[in-house]
Amino acid sequence: MRRLRTRLVAVALSWGSVVTHAHAGPPADTAAAAPDADSAAEAKRHFDQGVALYEEQDFRGAQFEFERAHALSGNYRILYNIALASLDAHDYAGAKRAFEGYLAQGGDSLAADRRAECERELATLAPRVGSLALKVDVAGATISLDGRDVGTAPLAEDLLVNLGERRLVVSATGYAPAEKVFDVEGGERTVLRIRLQRLPDRAAQARDTPVPAPRAERSNVPDADGTAGADRRLRALKISTWVGLAMTGAGTAAAITTGILALRANRDLRAARDEVPQDPLRVDSLQSRTKRLALATDVAASITGAFAVATLALGISAIVTSKRARARSHAHLDPKSLTLRF
Repeated sequence: MRRLRTRLVAVALSWGSVVTHAHAGPPADTAAAAPDADSAAEAKRHFDQGVALYEEQDFRGAQFEFERAHALSGNYRILYNIALASLDAHDYAGAKRAFEGYLAQGGDSLAADRRAECERELATLAPRVGSLALKVDVAGATISLDGRDVGTAPLAEDLLVNLGERRLVVSATGYAPAEKVFDVEGGERTVLRIRLQRLPDRAAQARDTPVPAPRAERSNVPDADGTAGADRRLRALKISTWVGLAMTGAGTAAAITTGILALRANRDLRAARDEVPQDPLRVDSLQSRTKRLALATDVAASITGAFAVATLALGISAIVTSKRARARSHAHLDPKSLTLRF
C-alpha cells in the first residue's frame, strides 16, 4: 500500500505542469501532447478517484480509474500506477502491459532503481501470462476478451492474456458474432483463427423465401351432402363405442367376481351337508348365500351380454359411417385457397 501511495504523490505533484502547459507544448513527463484544461481536470478527477479506491483496496476500480486518467492525460507515469493496481487485482496481463509501456515511454528519464524494480516485476509476471495470436477473416471486427474490448482485427501483435479459461467474442456488422472459450497456459502462445458467418441479406432473403402452400382447412359448414352432420354422428358413435367397451369390461369383472364367490359358497355348502352331526342353521345360511351369489352372477352376465351386443352394434355403425364419410370426401380448389373437406 505504501509503495503505491508514495508513487502516486509523485505523479500528483507533477500534475500541475500538465495543466499549466496545456497551451504551451507537451511537458517533460508526457509521451504525447498535453491535454487541454478540461481534459486535464477530468483526468485528475479520475486519478484522485483511483487513489481513493486503491486505499480502500478496490484494486479493480483503481485500475479502471487510472486507465481513464492515462487515456485523458497521456502522462506515462500513471502507467506505473496502473501496473501496481493491476498486479494487486491479479490482472497479470494488464500489469505486464503497463510495466512494459512505462519502461518504453519513460526511457532514460527513469531512475536506475525504478527501472530495475520494473524489470524484476516483469520477470515475475512472465510465467503468469500467455499470449494469443488471433487471426480474423473480417477486417475491422471488434475483439472482446472476457467482456472487455481489446482491439479490432487485424491485430498488430499478439494479445497478452491471463492464465486459465478465457472467453473470446468477435463481432462485426453484417456477421453473426463468434464466441470461443479457450484455456491459456503460462508462457505459452495460443493461436486461434476465427471465421465469421455473414448474415443473409434481408432483400435476398425475402426473394428466396418460398410462397406458402395453399392451406388445408377442415370445414364444419353443413353442405348438400350433410358432411358436418355425418362428422358429428361419427364422433358420437365412436364415443358411445368406447363407453360400451368400458361398461362391458366392468360387467365382465363383476360377473367373474360374483361367480367365484358363488362357487366358494357352494363348496362350503356341500362340506356343511357332509358334516356329522349336521348343523341345519349353517346349512340354510350357506344355501341362501349360494343362491344370492348365483343370482348376482346371472344378472351381471346378462347385463354384460347386453352391453357387449350394443357395443358391437355401435362399433359396426361407426365403421360403416366412417367408410361413407371417406367416400363423400372431396377437394374443392379455387384461385385463392385450397379447402379439403373430410
